[in-house]
Amino acid sequence: HPVVLHISTIKGYGYDIAVKNKELWHWCDPFDRETGISKVTYPDETYFTVLNNYIMDRAKKDDNFLLINPSYAMCAELSEDQRKTLGKKYIDVGIAEEHAIAMASGAAKNGSNVLLMVDASFIMRTLDQTLQDLSLNENPTTILVHYSSVGCEDKTHTGIFTAPTFSNLPNLKVLAPTCKKELINMLDWSMDQKDYPVMIFVPRGDVSHRDVNTDFTLGKYLIEKNGENIAIIAVASMYQYAEKLLTDIKNKLNIDATLVNPRTISDIDCETLDIIKKNHKLIITMEDNSRFGGLGEKIADYLSDSDIKVKCFAPKKMFYDEYIEDVIFKKNDMTNEKILDYIEGAIKNI
Repeated sequence: HPVVLHISTIKGYGYDIAVKNKELWHWCDPFDRETGISKVTYPDETYFTVLNNYIMDRAKKDDNFLLINPSYAMCAELSEDQRKTLGKKYIDVGIAEEHAIAMASGAAKNGSNVLLMVDASFIMRTLDQTLQDLSLNENPTTILVHYSSVGCEDKTHTGIFTAPTFSNLPNLKVLAPTCKKELINMLDWSMDQKDYPVMIFVPRGDVSHRDVNTDFTLGKYLIEKNGENIAIIAVASMYQYAEKLLTDIKNKLNIDATLVNPRTISDIDCETLDIIKKNHKLIITMEDNSRFGGLGEKIADYLSDSDIKVKCFAPKKMFYDEYIEDVIFKKNDMTNEKILDYIEGAIKNI
């Protein structure tokens, strides 16, 4: 006869500090075993605290605000007291990301201004719901995705497949801010508009305070620095590497290259690309997600009938088991040295 065995586990069993605070110890940095105190220190301002402030402020002034969270309150460092303050404006659906998307779509359909927070490795579980329940119905929901980048924890917690997977779904707009100001601008735009479901990748690393003067416009690439011959189109966290690359190109090749921040990675800005191809010979795209199906390939496809050459630098399609960005960059010839070598050779042959 069939037998159902229900095993109830105790998270952190054997380590009392973890057992007493299961939420805090869902995940942890290296720590002192005697005290439980983390050995890693973080700055006072992180993108988690930026989102915490945004959420609490938005909830105060927006009667229709609704934060849906699949058991991931640490996405914005929301304390238990803050969650109680949010009251009915906060719903934790447990570890059920698929349901979170379906619920968000339904809530948005009924007038809620929905914000959903999730990790890149977990949003992959929701592909069916995002396609059928959300994108197909065009319900205006904002999805904040953390760790959609090359910084992996292991093969099961990787963020490099998020962009090529979701940026190719109809109706869903996928945005990639490069700094705090862009993140806030995109959040404000997305939470206020009623036309699209939107996915925003939270920047990785230390908070960047770049002075971006232009307000966000959907589908419009931002030319941050005008140059000639070479154009660098850098997505999300790759933008800071592209800034360094521009300096290296100038120092080694004496070329003032153009730097482009695409911001929207689900759409091609044909107008800006047409401008670039008039006085450039080479476009370099830099992405922190898997190359196949990424923005670089879309740009290369659009420009395939023109004389301009497009080279895409992004991780190959494979499972990585490294956490450190530099290791993945070296494996994929994405270091500045390798890109410079390619540019030097390509310019001579164009």
